[in-house]
Amino acid sequence: MIDETLSNKEYHATSDTSSSQIRYFLDSPMKYKASLDGEIVVEETDSMKFGTLAHSYILERLDQMFVDDTDIVNAVLAKKDYANVRNTKDYKNEVKVVKEQGKFLVKGPDMARLKGMRKQVMAIPNCKNCLSLDHGKPEVSFFTEVDGLRIKARADFYGEKNGKIYLVDYKTTSSGDFANIQQAIGKWGYDIQAAHYKKVVEACVGKPVEHFYFIFQQKEAPYEVAFVRLGDETMNAATEVLEKTYKKIIAAICNDDFPSKYGTKTVQMESPDWRLNQLGAML
Repeated sequence: MIDETLSNKEYHATSDTSSSQIRYFLDSPMKYKASLDGEIVVEETDSMKFGTLAHSYILERLDQMFVDDTDIVNAVLAKKDYANVRNTKDYKNEVKVVKEQGKFLVKGPDMARLKGMRKQVMAIPNCKNCLSLDHGKPEVSFFTEVDGLRIKARADFYGEKNGKIYLVDYKTTSSGDFANIQQAIGKWGYDIQAAHYKKVVEACVGKPVEHFYFIFQQKEAPYEVAFVRLGDETMNAATEVLEKTYKKIIAAICNDDFPSKYGTKTVQMESPDWRLNQLGAML
């Protein structure tokens, strides 16, 4: 099933297995089970909130849904001169209206960052071409199943050009250095994510996904962009791990067996050499 209207909140409320939950299982089957039971609560950090804003502004181009806090301040001050305008009833009433309309209230400096980031993304020909609304749509949800296991994926951008399907995933980062990007891919399992999304989308559309692109962008000026396509060797290896993991998840569900990654036996553990050297120096 393909759903182009489902909100991000509605997508995450569905019980189908996501790429994040697959990463949980690879870390610990017990953690995967905890996510199924709703026991894992992810606290949204300021960085995550800004990432959500960046997705909406850069990918969805929902300019009309963004309100610059500075504009409200200036509008209130134009009516009356206040010393602390943000503490006034007039300012708070304006903010209340914005929130009731479901819009994003963004501080002036963050709004400037978002504008600078989108400008830089669209200045890269590959990015501009892949994110063209003439070729596809942002935030598309896909649902299918593998041997009875319900799985899902939400593509940041789903596109088709010259009859070929492609996917784009946008990531904000503190560093655009390629070594750090490679490290992030491994740390957060972006390769597994790419393989999973490819699997889900192909099952839904009945056509191969020719390319999966990542756009990594720094959150600070000059907002440099890295346009990345994972190599075939990486994708093949990630796909092999993914397919084995699907089978392990299915078996775990069938047997209701989700062991801890630590096991149940006593583990004898020695300190690393650096600590043993420290202890030796204390004698």
